[in-house]
Amino acid sequence: MLENVRYRVVFSGGRDDLVVQLMPPDFVAFEDHYNVPLLKPGTMWGVRYTYWLAWHAAKRTGVYAGEFDGFLGDITTVRPDVDDEVDADPLDGTPSPSS
Repeated sequence: MLENVRYRVVFSGGRDDLVVQLMPPDFVAFEDHYNVPLLKPGTMWGVRYTYWLAWHAAKRTGVYAGEFDGFLGDITTVRPDVDDEVDADPLDGTPSPSS
């Protein structure tokens, strides 16, 4: 259900983009941190949640060492990293055209 969830992190200041793969530890940490079930129907999905998951995955994998607030200051945006097989953000509840 939450397989192949990848986000592209776009940094400010000319740093190369970073693609992070979300894994079970990121999802569990999210639920623990926000006390919100990740896939609860009707849950409002805020941009903070997307940024937090991308930050957590980057920190977990060692490609970003700073804290969340610093991450927010270092980025321009975070967006789904899509390819031919994964063409929608699986966390936003929107069906992809191939569904």
